[in-house]
Amino acid sequence: MLKLPFKLKCAPDNNCILRYVYPVSVFLGTLMLLGVMLFLYRNVYETLAQAELVNDLKAKVAQENLNLNKFNEIIDKMKNKSSCTEINSSELRDPTVFVERAPTQPEQQQSI
Repeated sequence: MLKLPFKLKCAPDNNCILRYVYPVSVFLGTLMLLGVMLFLYRNVYETLAQAELVNDLKAKVAQENLNLNKFNEIIDKMKNKSSCTEINSSELRDPTVFVERAPTQPEQQQSI
């Protein structure tokens, strides 16, 4: 007779183990079915969805080739427009010409 580490509630002459075989096999079958479904979802469905996304994005991308010469010309014009020219400070006019200057302290003492 087979000794089990736990006690069963039936007589040893009845095949109590057969009572548990069906629920255990249903449980294991359900686990295997869920595993197969998860495998198919990750490896088949997601791959197909990504392939469809790539095809949709390819359709949205412009099919025309760029004229590289015109593109480089536009980029150069943008760089020239945004670049700063050197400023010659001798050519600038003095912004303080029309501002009256306050007398400094030595001038104030002489006028007293």
